[in-house]
Amino acid sequence: MAARYSQGHVEDAESLTVEAEQIRVRAARLADADAVAYRQVLVARAEAPEQVRAALRLAAEIPLEVAELGARTAGIAARVAAGVKKDVRGDAVTGLFLAEAATRAAAHLVTVNVEAGAPDAGLVTRAEQLWARARDAVATTR
Repeated sequence: MAARYSQGHVEDAESLTVEAEQIRVRAARLADADAVAYRQVLVARAEAPEQVRAALRLAAEIPLEVAELGARTAGIAARVAAGVKKDVRGDAVTGLFLAEAATRAAAHLVTVNVEAGAPDAGLVTRAEQLWARARDAVATTR
């Protein structure tokens, strides 16, 4: 919402608004995909260990993508907060805080799934980098 009201106040406001909308749509789809992935983990636990590892990898990749969206959203919110009118800044900063929290939570789920047996520790490194990006966006906005 704040991105929409930043038109005329923030450079590239229109492209930021489009990107924010694309993120919103993708995040909604990922919520459904995450439920499917979790169910696959539960079903795979009754199967062979390789199926469990594959299911856990998918269960780690989805929150990793959520973390990516969260970090991107934090960046957008920080840019909007820096340039928007005072009466909209509170909404932009609130969006920034929520994006950082979502990134942190998603990064945590990546770690949980990798520790449970997903075969790629590099996913944790990437998730931590994304959370750091979101934290940096918060730190530069306060």
